[in-house]
Amino acid sequence: MQIEGNKIKLIKEIQGLGIFEIGDIFIVTSIEDNGNIHFKTDYGMGFMSYSEFKEHFEIVNNKEKKKYNWDDWKIRASLSMGDTCRYRTNHKKVIVDKDGFKASATCHDIDEFDLDKGIKLCLARIEVKKAKNNLNLLLDEINNK
Repeated sequence: MQIEGNKIKLIKEIQGLGIFEIGDIFIVTSIEDNGNIHFKTDYGMGFMSYSEFKEHFEIVNNKEKKKYNWDDWKIRASLSMGDTCRYRTNHKKVIVDKDGFKASATCHDIDEFDLDKGIKLCLARIEVKKAKNNLNLLLDEINNK
């Protein structure tokens, strides 16, 4: 099934389009109701019918995502407030649980995982969640709910 964002690869030469080489990779940008498939590549954009796609292209299987195993939950003293939180990590993502609120932070593929930065980000996100919760409670109280 063809969807926006799919990567497709040219597997058969297209007569009259010598700029495309077998093995070139394209990204599907949209699909019209009539089945025309719009695509782009580093050197241009184009469109084709579904039958042209079936004859000349194949969908490129994306790399299988790397599996990460989660560590057990651990306790950590909050870095600035002196209280504690629970956290666990799979060395790509960290989840923090504090005062009944949870938050997570995920490391970008090109960055090196840093547990301390991830925990700090999660704690900041938890503070935002707590503030929103307190605001909602106050608004409910003001509105007699």
